[in-house]
Amino acid sequence: MERNAVICSEGGRKGAPPPPRRDTYYWPDAVAYAREYGEEENPDYPYYAGDGGDCTNFISQCIKAGGIEEGYDWNCKRRPFPWRLLALINSDKAWDPTRYWTSAPDSFTFTTVLLGNRFIAIDCIDEVTNSIASYGIRPGDLMYFENATGIHHAAIITDIQNGEIKYTQHSYDDVDIPFKSFKGSDFRVYIVLMGGR
Repeated sequence: MERNAVICSEGGRKGAPPPPRRDTYYWPDAVAYAREYGEEENPDYPYYAGDGGDCTNFISQCIKAGGIEEGYDWNCKRRPFPWRLLALINSDKAWDPTRYWTSAPDSFTFTTVLLGNRFIAIDCIDEVTNSIASYGIRPGDLMYFENATGIHHAAIITDIQNGEIKYTQHSYDDVDIPFKSFKGSDFRVYIVLMGGR
């Protein structure tokens, strides 16, 4: 079976999507944030290391740093008093993020359908080099990893050199991980082309 990168628009969903939001995304700021906090947590946000992972919370912080504004559907707000007292037990309980902020599959929907960004589906690591040039992949674009159970992880592209993508992530906090080092036999990676291009 021949595998090819496929580009989709309007989130790849049937039916009419809601009109996309019109936020301005400045990818250098998103990448700078990712590099600064890729190996540590930002104390101004919750850190979900033990609660299913912090990957999507981290990329939400990155794209917010890149100019995407919080709204009713995508935000990470502190809980009001007296709920904030839960922070005495667990500091992350002081926060009330939306599912689009913290869930990888919901974040994919947010960035493609609600923000109106196109995405590329890649089924084989060998497709990456051709896809970079063909689709204009750049730092600041997002990566969503899918296996047999669905989308389960998110990261941000922080560098591209010599046809190689490097990404930064949380859950396994690291900066500039070479995509070619990704180990997985049955996977798909969606690369969201941020910035409405």
